[in-house]
Amino acid sequence: MTFRPGAVLAVLVAATSSSGDSSSKPAKSDKSSEAWGNLRGLHTAEIAYFNELHTYSADLAELGFAPERGNRYAYYLDTAGWGPDGHFIAYALAKSGGKPADCWSISDLDRVVSGKTIPAGTPLHESP
Repeated sequence: MTFRPGAVLAVLVAATSSSGDSSSKPAKSDKSSEAWGNLRGLHTAEIAYFNELHTYSADLAELGFAPERGNRYAYYLDTAGWGPDGHFIAYALAKSGGKPADCWSISDLDRVVSGKTIPAGTPLHESP
C-alpha cells in the first residue's frame, strides 16, 4: 500500500485550495489553536500506540482520542502500510457551514510544502 497523504484531504476539502503556508502555533485566542492542540495530542496517541503495537490505528476511539463536545473541528485519520513500514496522517477540518473549510494536518513523516520542510509531529495549516 502506498501512503498518499493528500488522499483523505482531497475528499474532505475538494473545493478548498491547499496553501500549506503555515506550521506555526496559532495564538491562544485563535479558534484554530483548538485544532493545533488536538492534533498534537492525536500525534502523541498514535506514537504511543505504535510503540506498543508496532502499527498505527485509523480508529480515533481505539486511540482514546475524544475531543471535547462542542469543538469547532472534525478529526480524521488516514493510515497506510502495516507494522514498521506504516504511516499516518491526521486532519482537523473546521465545521464551516458551507464556507471553504479551515484544515490542519499532522503526520509521522517530515513533509515538504512549497519548499519548506514541515517536521514530523508539527501541525500544518492546509487551507485558509
